[in-house]
Amino acid sequence: KPVDQLSIGAAAYNLNDQKTPLSPFSAGGGLAFTPLPVLTVTFDTVVDFTTYADDVGNKTSLMGGAEYMTPNGVAVRLGGGKNGVREAGFLSAGASAVSEMGALDIGFSRDISGDSKFTVVALSLRLFAATPIDPS
Repeated sequence: KPVDQLSIGAAAYNLNDQKTPLSPFSAGGGLAFTPLPVLTVTFDTVVDFTTYADDVGNKTSLMGGAEYMTPNGVAVRLGGGKNGVREAGFLSAGASAVSEMGALDIGFSRDISGDSKFTVVALSLRLFAATPIDPS
């Protein structure tokens, strides 16, 4: 971490190109900035080098968002970006109610440009298991 409030990451996916759209050779990077303990702002990008056809060229996706943690333990998220493969802009929103026992998450994403107009709604329940502590 360059400074406490800034995190930087990079990753590469499917380094052995399988020549399939299900596992494209891709690389990405991102930044997360936390100006306040309750607020995180993020930006990331993924470059798909082998999308659906060799003659298409690279497809770059750009995403960004923010998360605010309310005093009562609810994380509220807003974001958006451009999906390079589908060539569509999108907006997203979500929330998580978090406790010591688990979390309930809901998310929504909707294309606002492009031909596809995909909509995704997701709901998850996470349970946190306590880790036994060795008394020795």
